[in-house]
Amino acid sequence: MIVTNGDARQQREKLRRTGLHDVATGIAISGELGFKKPDARIFEAARSLSHDHGAEVSSGYCSRTITKRASSQ
Repeated sequence: MIVTNGDARQQREKLRRTGLHDVATGIAISGELGFKKPDARIFEAARSLSHDHGAEVSSGYCSRTITKRASSQ
């Protein structure tokens, strides 16, 4: 499950470029949902959007690192 802030079109393009779009169990993008991290509603939405309904949803170093790497390519 990927939770990200930003414009949906731009974020989906980053995810496609990095190959994460194809392996994610779901994608929650603030630009589509109308609220962004750290608002708890985006994590609640992510849990309901996930194909893995037992998924743990959190915001941490790993997601920021992946985004940073993707945006620098």
